[in-house]
Parts: sequence; C-alpha cells; structure tokens
Amino acid sequence: MQTTKLAKWRLKTITQQAFFSQEAFKFKDDNKMLSWTVHSYGGVEELQFGGSRVPIISKPDDVLVKVKAASVNPIDAYMLGLINVWGGILGQYLIGPYFFEGHLNSLMFLQFLINQLSILLEEVPFNIRTNMWLQLDGAPPHYHCEVRQFLNANFQNSLIGRRGGYGKTSLQVLRNFEIEFPLILGRDFSGSVIGKGHAVSEINIGDEVYGFVPIHKQGTFADIAVASKCHLLPKPKHLSHEQSASLVYTTMTAWSGLYLSGNMLCRQNKGLKVLVLGGSGGVGTSAIQLLKSQGYHVILDACNMGIENLPAGWQYESFVTLNSPLLVNNDKYGLFGGMLRSIGNLLNTNRSKICSGKTLRWGYFVPSRRGFEFIHTLICQEK
Repeated sequence: MQTTKLAKWRLKTITQQAFFSQEAFKFKDDNKMLSWTVHSYGGVEELQFGGSRVPIISKPDDVLVKVKAASVNPIDAYMLGLINVWGGILGQYLIGPYFFEGHLNSLMFLQFLINQLSILLEEVPFNIRTNMWLQLDGAPPHYHCEVRQFLNANFQNSLIGRRGGYGKTSLQVLRNFEIEFPLILGRDFSGSVIGKGHAVSEINIGDEVYGFVPIHKQGTFADIAVASKCHLLPKPKHLSHEQSASLVYTTMTAWSGLYLSGNMLCRQNKGLKVLVLGGSGGVGTSAIQLLKSQGYHVILDACNMGIENLPAGWQYESFVTLNSPLLVNNDKYGLFGGMLRSIGNLLNTNRSKICSGKTLRWGYFVPSRRGFEFIHTLICQEK
C-alpha cells in the first residue's frame, strides 16, 4: 500500500512538471505492460513474453504510443542471434547461402557441417580454403558438445565464435553504456498517441501515427513504445495499422542507401539506369519503388547483393551495398580497432576502382526526419 501511495505521489509530481502532458494516461497500480523481452543473446527461446515496465516520457519531444502493429525486420533477428541461414565470403568467392528448414537445431547444424560445407567450398581454390577462418554468429546449436567437437577437430585454430548481439559494441556506445538487458526488439510501429512531452504541439492525444525507433533504443514489440516526435507521422488513412508498420524501416533503409550514400534521389537524371541486386526482398522492393517514383529506369536482378554479382561489362558510377562489415568489425576488434579496420577495407576496395570513376559505398539505416517525410509523401500519393 505504501508503495502504491509513493508511486501515485511520484506520478503526480512528474505530471506537474512543465515538459509533461499525458491527458489520456490512466494510472495503474503495477504500471505494467505486455512485451517481448530478451535477457540474453541466443535463439528464439531467449524471447520472453510477459509484463514489463511502461516506458516513461523523459524528453520534451517524446511521444508515448499505444502500439497496434509492429513488424519484424532482419536486424531484429541479427541482434538476437537467430538466423537460419549460413553463408560466407572467402576472398572474391561468395559461399552459399544455405538455408535451414524450420527451427535450427544442433543435429541439423552438425549434418550441415559434415555433409554440405565441403560441397559449398568445392569451387574455392585450395590455397584459400586452407587459410580460411570459420566464424559462428550466435545460434545456440553452434555450441552443442558434438558440434564443438567436430569444429575443434576440423577448424582447431581457425574458429571464431560469437553469441548473438550483432552490433552490440556500437549500440552500447549510442546507449551511453546503459544496462543492456532486458532488451525489447522491434523497429517500426503503428498505433495511437496516449502521451506526449510539452514540446510536441503538432500531435494530439488519440491521433493515429506510424513511425520508427532507432536501433539503440528500446523497441516496439510491446503494448506501449516511446518515440521522438521527429520519428513519427500521421498514419496514412488508406492503410491499415499492419500495412503502415510494415513499411517504415525497410523503406527508410532503402532511402538512406540511395539518398545519403548513393546521392541519387536528389538528382535530376530521369531515365538513368539503376541495377538493383537482391530486389525481391523488403529493402530491394522499397528501393525499386523509390527509384521509379523519381523517374529512374530500374533493372532488377534477384541474385545476392554483392559487387561480384554485377554483370560483366556493367558501366557503373557507384555501387552502394548494405552489407557493411562495420558493426561486425567493431564487435570483433573493439570500437577503435573495428573502425580502423573498416576504413582500411573501404579504402582498399576503392583504390583500384576510383581511377576509373567508380566507387563502392556503404549504406545504413539512418533515422532521418527528411527521409521519412519524403517517403510519407509518396505513400500518401499511393506511389
């Protein structure tokens, strides 16, 4: 009872502060919500569904949203460490990908190592194979005793293991080294506003909105999420909450690659040919629609998104890839060492191409208000 009284007093004190306006918020004794949380990296079994604390409005431009729909993106699986696909890069050779049916277990992975790995490596020259390293990216089946015995016997001094947490070194810096767990995944959302800070004037309580949360913030796989006013806009009236939530992160990733890295969407080059590799995925589909809306002639190829898959003789000015090694390098070598290694990789790759006017660039998701407004306008115009 004393705890409840203290919590009510604290809530009353907070709501009287100048930055706070939460007209539709009703006090709950436990102040809990339902969410999917992660308490350690690994497989899907690390996801826990249950009660967690409702996020608070801590900044004047924060908006509290009742989530009605959220989407799952590949980054969520990477951050958790759950990817049922194996692939590799050896020199200029792309190995795989090899997809596992259903839920990956230790027996499936062991059979893959015994029966399939050697087949996938057949086209790679022997001198490259003998100097290769095998890196595991965090699925629990990688750590079963029989799997470890096989790996130790065949890759004794050439094995790197990493248990999930893709990008955790960089993300912890963005989080100011706050406590990492429990972690709520989920990047985009659609829902209704239930609270806001005093600097939010263009959005009202009850408005339907959609938007995104940067990857270093707590996510949207919950009843309630908090987002900056710069990262949400009114939900398109002709779309459902499910449709709205499925658009944001993938389309923003495509926009970031094309506009910020590729410097393309700001040009007046209508009819210019653009080749999209891997265009059948979510980001590829978004990139195609963005380019076509600006008058580009898009050529689609559903192969993997590597520069080695470019058609022979293709005369390109710049190649933008989302497969940057930056976060992986930071996880492996630390923030400073990873940054130096990534810069070296990028400079070394471009050294042989820049003389001919070609460049290789890395694209990333960037939480840009300008990009979101650009995409929002196209969505409302049904383009």
